[in-house]
Amino acid sequence: MKTGIVLALSSIIFLLPLEASAETVTGLSALLPAAPQNAKLSLARQMPDLTVYEWNDYGGTNATALAKTTPADIKSTCENWQPGNAECVSNWLANKEAMQSYTISANCQSGELWSFDGTKYLFDGAVYDDAFWNRIMGYGFLAFKNAATGQRVAMTDAAGGGLLAMQWLTLCPLGTPYALEPASLVHQLAAGQPRQTLSYQGSALLLDEQRGVISFDNPDRSLDGIVQSGNVLFRGWLVREGYISGVAYSYKQGCDPAPYLVDGYDQYRDHYSLQGDAPVRNGCKVEGYRKVTLDLQKGTLPAVVPRQQPETKSTDSGVFDHNGSAVLLEPVAGTISYIRPKPSIAGTVQTGTVLFRGAPFHNKGRLTGTAYLFKRGCAPAPYHVEGGYNSAARAYVLSGNAPIRDRNSCNILGYTASSPNTRLVFKETENANDDVDEYSDE
Repeated sequence: MKTGIVLALSSIIFLLPLEASAETVTGLSALLPAAPQNAKLSLARQMPDLTVYEWNDYGGTNATALAKTTPADIKSTCENWQPGNAECVSNWLANKEAMQSYTISANCQSGELWSFDGTKYLFDGAVYDDAFWNRIMGYGFLAFKNAATGQRVAMTDAAGGGLLAMQWLTLCPLGTPYALEPASLVHQLAAGQPRQTLSYQGSALLLDEQRGVISFDNPDRSLDGIVQSGNVLFRGWLVREGYISGVAYSYKQGCDPAPYLVDGYDQYRDHYSLQGDAPVRNGCKVEGYRKVTLDLQKGTLPAVVPRQQPETKSTDSGVFDHNGSAVLLEPVAGTISYIRPKPSIAGTVQTGTVLFRGAPFHNKGRLTGTAYLFKRGCAPAPYHVEGGYNSAARAYVLSGNAPIRDRNSCNILGYTASSPNTRLVFKETENANDDVDEYSDE
């Protein structure tokens, strides 16, 4: 029996990669990118992150990650969770449990995952029947069951189902086990499977949500001789209205496709937005990496849908002010989206970017759902908020524990009730010049 410790993925840092591990499944090396350097794992909330220092058989049948806390991890945790505590760093350095090395392991072929105490878990498809989890995190988050009992692990912090899912994606970035979805750069929908279409840079794409694959259906003419129908653009895990993580592929004439890690979010109304470090090639040789964003638009919609500002003001469906940005509240759709971002965040969000998504709400009624924290170069960070219309302020006010990001990365270290992002104010446009709480767009 394999042993190791269950770790939660708080973020993968996509820097210059290490060399890929040995191929253990036929054709697998062509699909897998190199293991990421300095990947961050989280053992528990308010504990220092762990930095992966060794990978074995990344994405293979014996995928293993070894990680331990570094002084930099401890410093970052103390700055975020215990500011002003002069003994925080020394206390953590003296904590033997926190400073030891930890291991997670998986068989990406069979769908097996091992926890810290030797408990074995098995891949168990997607979660569509957990009302709370689906509302907060989206539909289709991957699940695991206890191999001994056959019981699915609940998607709660206490049970750890969500943590198991993120561990799997850390070790097996292609998502679905290869026994269920063979390793291949060509993909076809199953007979009778509904066609869900996307488009990207003039190419028509097919989305296979169940198997986590996006492939070319009708490539743009500029890709003649480079890409064919069925070639895979992305493979990983897609959570409807939620998180996306996996591998994208860069195509160049006369060269093998170049894989690279990406993550992002289903932007629900308009598109999938994926970010990663794409290969830069000299000929067919990869010589470096550059940050890219893939906006895969849904159906025939543009990647971001421009909206015209209504001529009449309304407290039902209409324009409100959010810290100097014009946003559109749409009660029937249950969304709040940017229609005119203020100049200081124009490079971070765009017209049409969804800031809040939840259940439909009534005019001046209560709202509950998911807000998104934005940082340039990072995927939006979701968090739960609730609130309603404040007649005294003539504004909708939403509150919730907001993500805490590492200052030097996209890594989410935890959540707080005291940052400016915990209180979101949307004022009627006639009050647009009044003072509002400052929102940190980072």
